[in-house]
Amino acid sequence: MATSTETERYIQFLLEHAAGRNEHHVFEQIVFQIALRRLSSNIVPATGPVSVGGDQGRDAESYYTSLPHELPGAGGFIGRATTEPLVLAASVQKPPLDGKIREDLKSICSRGEAVARVAFFVVYEIPVAMRHRLQEHARDSYNVALDVFDRQAVAHLLTQGDLVWIAQRYLDLPSAMIPDEPAQEQPDWYRTTLTALRERPGKRLTPGAPVRGARRFAARSARRRSPGGPARVARLHRGVC
Repeated sequence: MATSTETERYIQFLLEHAAGRNEHHVFEQIVFQIALRRLSSNIVPATGPVSVGGDQGRDAESYYTSLPHELPGAGGFIGRATTEPLVLAASVQKPPLDGKIREDLKSICSRGEAVARVAFFVVYEIPVAMRHRLQEHARDSYNVALDVFDRQAVAHLLTQGDLVWIAQRYLDLPSAMIPDEPAQEQPDWYRTTLTALRERPGKRLTPGAPVRGARRFAARSARRRSPGGPARVARLHRGVC
C-alpha cells in the first residue's frame, strides 16, 4: 500500500496526463464529484452545445433549495446544501491561467442568474500570489467570492478516504496506490485487529467479539471510503487476506 503523500503525487501525475490528452470532460466529472461532497450537494451540470451558447463558463451550478433554512442542523443532503448561488468552472488549459480565469469570470458573472461564489478548478498549479490577485479581481469587479483549486489541491482532496474512489473511476488509479493512511482516525482496537490480519497471511482468525466489532466498524467506514483496510477487515470472518 502507498502512503498518502505517494498517492497524492501519483494523482497529480495522472491529472497532468489527462490534461495532456485534452480530457476536459473527465476533469469536469472529477470536479463535479468532489464538489458534491465538499462544496454543496445541490448542484447540477450546466452544459450546452456551442451553437446555442455553450455552458457560458459554468460547468456546474447550484439550484435553489429552502431546506437548509427550514431544517437547520440537518445532515445528509440538507446539511451539505448551499443557500448562496454557486458556480463551478473547470479547465485543463496549460499556464498561463490568469487570463483564462479572468475571461471565464467575466462570462460567468455577466450572463445567467446572479452568482455569489465561484469555485474554479484547474489541472496545473497556480501560485498563491496569483490566486490572491484573482480573488481580489473577482471581488472588486463582480462582487463575488472566488475559490481556486489547482492540481495540488485537487490531488490532496482525491487522496482522502471518501474521495479516492473518484481517482479510481476517472483516472484509473491502481488499487495498490490507495493510501494505507485513512483520513478518519481509527480506534486502537480496530488498528490492532487490522494488524492481526496482516500478520497472519492465509490464516483464519476466530470470528469472536473483536472481529465482529471490526466488521461493524468496517461496514460503517465502507460508505465513506473506497476498498482498503476496512474492507479487508470486513472479510476477516471468511479468512480472506
